[in-house]
Amino acid sequence: MQAYDLIKEYCNKVSEQIRWKKAKPVIYTEIENHLCDQRDAYIADGDNENIATEKAIKQMGDAVLIGQELDKTHKPKPQLFMIVIIGILISIGAFINYIIDDLPNSIYNFSILPYILAFVVFICCYYADFTLLGKYADKIYIITLIFSIINSLLNVDFESSRIWILPRPFVSSYISLIFPLVFALLVYSMRNKGSKGILISVLAYFPFAFILFKIPTLAGLILYTVTAFIILYFAVNKDWFTCDKKQGLIMVSIVAIITFIFGIINFLFRYSKELVPFLSPEKYKADYGFIYYRLRDIIQNSYLFGSSELVQNPQSIEILNHRSVDYLLTYLIYRFGLICLFLIIVLAILFSVIGVRKTLKQKSVLGSLVALSIIITFVLQVILAILDNLGYGLVSSLAMPFISYGKSALFINAALAGFMLSVFRIGEVFKDNYKKETKSFISYTDGKLIIDLKGD
Repeated sequence: MQAYDLIKEYCNKVSEQIRWKKAKPVIYTEIENHLCDQRDAYIADGDNENIATEKAIKQMGDAVLIGQELDKTHKPKPQLFMIVIIGILISIGAFINYIIDDLPNSIYNFSILPYILAFVVFICCYYADFTLLGKYADKIYIITLIFSIINSLLNVDFESSRIWILPRPFVSSYISLIFPLVFALLVYSMRNKGSKGILISVLAYFPFAFILFKIPTLAGLILYTVTAFIILYFAVNKDWFTCDKKQGLIMVSIVAIITFIFGIINFLFRYSKELVPFLSPEKYKADYGFIYYRLRDIIQNSYLFGSSELVQNPQSIEILNHRSVDYLLTYLIYRFGLICLFLIIVLAILFSVIGVRKTLKQKSVLGSLVALSIIITFVLQVILAILDNLGYGLVSSLAMPFISYGKSALFINAALAGFMLSVFRIGEVFKDNYKKETKSFISYTDGKLIIDLKGD
């Protein structure tokens, strides 16, 4: 038997012990590379190829035992805790939408079906292979851009921001929730391309920003812009473009500063009439400060547990009767107390902290970018929604993930969360084509074989 055939036979025996199919090629390649390296070391010491190969295999150890040990740790990692959090948030959303359906001037008939379908969407994306996103990264960007342009051209009702090319109305401002992920995929496709890749990535930011500017949705534009530049800074700092890091950071910073200045000017132009009422709503409660005053009044007079003392004041709760679907969290506080706010904040913080920690532990470029874009999108949505519901949302929020009324946001957030947890579940075995060397889980120390079963 040829020397290399011995190596192949050994690698096959090891990989046969691995039950997780996606891990087999990774482990096979890792074992093969180490055997070849050790064989070459013995050849350099004077052994011929056959003897060197036999020594390398002997030093590696019994193939079946090594395969069984690797099988114990190389398996999908269920994200049960994060799934439970999402399930609780969806349940809260269904519950609050159910109870507001009986309010005066309710604009829709409650149905549990969208929440069930959203959880099904989440589970499907959770078990999906997120690496397909990387395989078609540039195509996804182009298709999304074309679809968004068509939507913006057909969407003539900018006030309600609805498009009618789908079977049911689709709120076009919610499409901004997928832009960060699509942009992250474009950045992934530009890895290893140096300064050119950074330049293309920076330019790729503007088409979606222009679309959101025209819809218009300032919350969507803020969410997309903040996420896009965090992704760019993260990618440049990690040297995924493989170019001069300082030059790349300067390039991104210049564009970020210009964008920020333009954003401030646009913000002041749009909200100049609301700035003073926002700061002193009690003085303008009959005009621009009406919503801010009512929301803050409700929150300030709410109890930790139980219904607000304003329950007997129809004028104070009028805003909830007419805008209940916009301020679900406010209504929840009004009906059941501030404890609901604390519970949702705790759940959101837990989900965010765990998501960020797991994102930073990802070893692949694709896994890191996909998870980073989604967790930032989640965090920014939560911050804007809470501020809005407490009466401090100068910029109208998009949605409170899994809780706010609106099927579009519900389904999109469910899909995004599913893909992020898919990264956490199977991301450790994905190897993207990246020039930098990754740490191996097999090494030699003082002539002894060391296998890092945790893959740390």
